[in-house]
Amino acid sequence: MVKVYTLITGATGFIGSHVAERLLQDGTWPVITIVRGGRGYKNTARLEKKGAILVRGRFYDPDLLNTIFEKFPIRNVIHVAALTGDGKGSRNDYDEVNVRGTETLLAISHRHDVDKFVHCSSAGVFGTIPPEVPADLGTRLSPDNLYHHSKLTAEERTQDFINRDLNAFIIRPTIAYGLRDRGFPFRLVKMIRRKVLLLPVPDNRIHLVSAGSLAEMFVRILKADRLHNRVFIAADEGPVVLRELADLIYSFYFGRNYPQFLKMSNAVFDIFENMFRIAHSTQWTGRIERISKDWFFNTRETDALIGFHPANTQKEFLRYLRSLK
Repeated sequence: MVKVYTLITGATGFIGSHVAERLLQDGTWPVITIVRGGRGYKNTARLEKKGAILVRGRFYDPDLLNTIFEKFPIRNVIHVAALTGDGKGSRNDYDEVNVRGTETLLAISHRHDVDKFVHCSSAGVFGTIPPEVPADLGTRLSPDNLYHHSKLTAEERTQDFINRDLNAFIIRPTIAYGLRDRGFPFRLVKMIRRKVLLLPVPDNRIHLVSAGSLAEMFVRILKADRLHNRVFIAADEGPVVLRELADLIYSFYFGRNYPQFLKMSNAVFDIFENMFRIAHSTQWTGRIERISKDWFFNTRETDALIGFHPANTQKEFLRYLRSLK
């Protein structure tokens, strides 16, 4: 019997490392990962120890991809690698990696007739704050920074190849938290510990996703029979009130709720948001919006397609906090 493989990009990144480790744990397919650095780069040693085959290079190098596909029978491709976040590059940087890079990988995957291509997009294609809440698959897409625009364009490229009979899937995760996170949840914990996070007076809801739970969604898509060309929103089982999450974090470290005096009216948040918007700082505008407005999603339709059971944010976030100690 011919051994077949799953190729994953971005396995040394935050989300990609969780997906790669979950695939290696499952053991259904041998895993090949493309990594930028050699031995000792990020989590390469751990991946190799768990059985991954490491190939050094950039995922959007067509010569490298052709070599991999010619050497190994690739059955599935999971594409997680991306230039992430706002403000980390120019428009051309985002286009080169997130758009043209994705298109290169799609074209070679299509030419080699892979069974499934799973593309990790972002819930940011709806905008930092969706135009309606809860957002669902019918919500208008409204990207509002270079990163979000690049992810939407990459989705459009994926849809182009779906129209050419590539069996491809798009996952739109909300903001993920978990082991090795250094993004919004990690900064949130640091700010709460230092008592520098100002909360809005009205209770707003935010919607995160456990990285471990997200990794499980990728595996379920690969294993689902008769599943074709779907878009999924990945999020925990429901939104969490930001104030309650702040209480959970502060209580974990100090045994009491977050100080009530660290609150301000929405009018003050609006002033800061408008200042940053006038200054054309999409990064800081987004940060203000994430802590002062509601952003959450309806995932029932996407969860039901693959029998997916999302995580409970309060329980999983406690595990995350323990991992930070």
